[in-house]
Amino acid sequence: GVLDRRYLNTTVHELTHQWFGALITARNWKNIWLHESLATFYHKLFSRKFFGEDMFEGMRRGEQNQALAAGANDRLPSVHDAAVTTRRYPKGSAVLDMLRYVIGEKDFDRTVAYYLKKHAYDVVHTDEFYLAFQDACGYTLDWFFREWLYHGGEPKYKVTTADLTDAKTAERATYFTVEQTQYVDELTPLFTIPI
Repeated sequence: GVLDRRYLNTTVHELTHQWFGALITARNWKNIWLHESLATFYHKLFSRKFFGEDMFEGMRRGEQNQALAAGANDRLPSVHDAAVTTRRYPKGSAVLDMLRYVIGEKDFDRTVAYYLKKHAYDVVHTDEFYLAFQDACGYTLDWFFREWLYHGGEPKYKVTTADLTDAKTAERATYFTVEQTQYVDELTPLFTIPI
């Protein structure tokens, strides 16, 4: 069978469930994103280590494209009973990638280790994952969890540029204006984006 299809990606994802799904278990279906997003995220990191940066970046872009495509069907958050697979696997993994970028790899890894140890052989929900960042590293990430996990939708941007030249010094500069253009309501907020 391995000649027909390599199952390495599936194997890595399922082995990751030994921690996220076996060591800790989601309290209910609403929090299943914790299992699937973390398993998808760590599979992506595995691919980076063994197949290189191009593979990793391709997987990241694929996750982003899938999340944006899911937005054409609904704007449900990842932490929701009726969230579709795309919100729990690729979008959740992309959100974890952003979170790791925001706080740094070292603190992210330290927090996940703390989270697993504290909740070993127990049932969990998203708030406990949130509190792990506060307990392990002192981060208050309510804005991040609110925008990217508890609310739905995805940001859409209109980017404009203006090239200006200083009349006195002849120095040139390019100014960028980034405007979020997605529909904003109680479900979909304005997003804080680390660019």
